Amino acid sequence: MKSKIEIELDRKFERMGVRPKIYHFTENVYPFRAVTIATERNITWKEGRTLLDDIIGSFFDSLKHQQASKTKEAFEREGYGVAICDIRDQFSRKRGRIIAKGRLFNLNK
Repeated sequence: MKSKIEIELDRKFERMGVRPKIYHFTENVYPFRAVTIATERNITWKEGRTLLDDIIGSFFDSLKHQQASKTKEAFEREGYGVAICDIRDQFSRKRGRIIAKGRLFNLNK
């Protein structure tokens, strides 16, 4: 069931003529528990996975801190909304979807 926030985001996207696609990644996303990507582009799951691996791999070895911030910034530069679940948090598909859609919407304003 969608929350009021998500319903409002979907209405805003509809007015813009955009239907966001959501991808959840929960395996092999270390140092995170999960990563949710929202995009208006029509990509396959495999393309999303490759993008995620490239972004995480590009700076992971060089940074010990701010990995989530750098990951978020890298996705935003590419035009994606992203929600990152820390390894210590409980993953929620619903919450990840809302955060990723909200960040995607802010990129498209």
